[in-house]
Amino acid sequence: MQFERELTPDEQDELAAAFADGMVAIDEKQALLDWFSGDDESKRETFEKRLSQKITVDALAEGEIRTMSDGTQYQVTTKGWRKIK
Repeated sequence: MQFERELTPDEQDELAAAFADGMVAIDEKQALLDWFSGDDESKRETFEKRLSQKITVDALAEGEIRTMSDGTQYQVTTKGWRKIK
């Protein structure tokens, strides 16, 4: 998930708790989830309204890499995200 504006630490904690089953990593700009279901779409919509910002979900191809704000890198695999650095 990508956030339109940076999340506060409290907002990050709340989002991480709501998506705990699939959450791999979260920072102020993005969250990495191993899966995203119809129930998760409802949660995303609820958070969009509550936080007054757009939250987008991207389907990424195997091998793509995302870098978190602390420099930690994750790569998409067929089984989910794998920490690579």
